[in-house]
Amino acid sequence: MTRFHRMVLRLLPGPFLGWLATLMFLLLMQFLIRYLPDLVGKGLPLGVVLELIVYNLAYMVVLAVPMSVLIATLMTFGRLAETKAYAVIKGAGVSFPQLVWPVLVAGLVVAGAMWHFNNVILPEANFR
Repeated sequence: MTRFHRMVLRLLPGPFLGWLATLMFLLLMQFLIRYLPDLVGKGLPLGVVLELIVYNLAYMVVLAVPMSVLIATLMTFGRLAETKAYAVIKGAGVSFPQLVWPVLVAGLVVAGAMWHFNNVILPEANFR
């Protein structure tokens, strides 16, 4: 793994986590706007309402993670192009496919984690 690969992999987590938090917040607000009026008027205990929110967070993760990966990848390579780092990397003889493979591997790791999440954790959360 070259210095350029490490640089690209260091740039990915910041935008990923930022966009994951932003998208989770937006999806949570959408859930609360949709269901909170029905839940508040029924006299349900706070614990039941919080449990419903926690179980629905699993569905929100399924929607937010792929979008976060996409946006983080676009922002990372956009930042490389903006700071002229991509031109320096090209000048050093590293081709675009060589530069992208660590991002693809990281994407495959996230895809594998999401596959496990979708097949193990999400059905259990939906069942409850």
